[in-house]
Amino acid sequence: AGRKGSWTRGLHSLAASRLAEGGGQEGGAAPLRVRAIGPFGEPEERAAAHPQLILVAGGVGITPLSALAGAFIARAAAEPGSRPPTTSLRLVWVARDVRLFVEYALLLEELIA
Repeated sequence: AGRKGSWTRGLHSLAASRLAEGGGQEGGAAPLRVRAIGPFGEPEERAAAHPQLILVAGGVGITPLSALAGAFIARAAAEPGSRPPTTSLRLVWVARDVRLFVEYALLLEELIA
């Protein structure tokens, strides 16, 4: 998805150095393991099974995660007397350019209003 940034280059360098050091073979360094899964199916249904959620977005990836967070907030507001399965939700968002935060300010304000 575009050019490699400095974080991606650093991750690639780390993985390459681990492979060069032995890649987990006897006497070598353990391989770097990264696991990224999903989303599969309806993200809200899968996430709703967990009492605590941390949603992590990068750049414009905030768009689908803000919708997911909004759905959880709306569900909790619609059922004020009940205790929803998800009781803690944190949204972590990073972007290279501060202007992206400005552009999405209205979306985020609506989310927390």
